[in-house]
Amino acid sequence: MTKIVVVDMDGCLCSLNSFRYWLVFAFLFSLISFRWLALFKLCVIVALRIIGRVGRVQMKRDVLAVTENFPGFYIKWFSRFLFRFTNSSVLAEMQRYDDLPVLVVLSTAAPTCYVSEYTSHFDFAHVFATPSVHEDGWKENIGREKLESLERFYGKDISLICVISDHHDDLPLLLNAEKRLLVKPSSTTLKSIAGRFKFDII
Repeated sequence: MTKIVVVDMDGCLCSLNSFRYWLVFAFLFSLISFRWLALFKLCVIVALRIIGRVGRVQMKRDVLAVTENFPGFYIKWFSRFLFRFTNSSVLAEMQRYDDLPVLVVLSTAAPTCYVSEYTSHFDFAHVFATPSVHEDGWKENIGREKLESLERFYGKDISLICVISDHHDDLPLLLNAEKRLLVKPSSTTLKSIAGRFKFDII
């Protein structure tokens, strides 16, 4: 049986909502690099989201279609920005498993286009993130998909030793974990998990 510790990224390992900042930085980068078509497309995407013409997932996919092929130096710059907001408490929890026969993995809804660069600073056994929009059968790595992506990669004979998250979106993982650590959970998350299982807050 494969023993796994799962760590979330946004609001957990990284205290920011990384995709929100990715969008802000994409506007600024498109502007200063004179990428007028990209800037126009981003404005249209956000406008359609504001007026309710597209949902959150479709907006995310459309933004990635415009931005995930931005140059490597930009992605490195953005990843260094995210690194400044790494949660030291979560890092300390991860380090508890350094000498144990346990795999520590990251599972996040954030896109792989910048997650792979950000996580290169850490020693994860594997990183599960939202794939490129150019992949067939594109699906956001969120909710039930996080658990299923683990099972596809490691098989169903896995034991979730610990799940570290900040959000009730990770309920499928949390419900199957032996230990749960919540990072600054919101009142909505606390209400969603009330009475379902024991957890600690860090």
